[in-house]
Amino acid sequence: MYSFGVVLSELDALTPEGKKPKPFHILSDVVSGILRPRFSDECPQRIRSIGLACCQHDPARRPTAAQVVRMLEGAD
Repeated sequence: MYSFGVVLSELDALTPEGKKPKPFHILSDVVSGILRPRFSDECPQRIRSIGLACCQHDPARRPTAAQVVRMLEGAD
């Protein structure tokens, strides 16, 4: 589910390909806890909430795929 949260963050950021850091730097920063997915102020609150929930550091705190579907449908 972490990857889904990252995808939501990337879609919100729409960073041009040439401005992205190198994969090794990304991996190093994620592992060290420096780099965390971020969302803009313009991002819809529901999408931001889902993305941040999916990116919880503790995997046990992340929603399941079924829970994310319900959140996207507005049931949660």
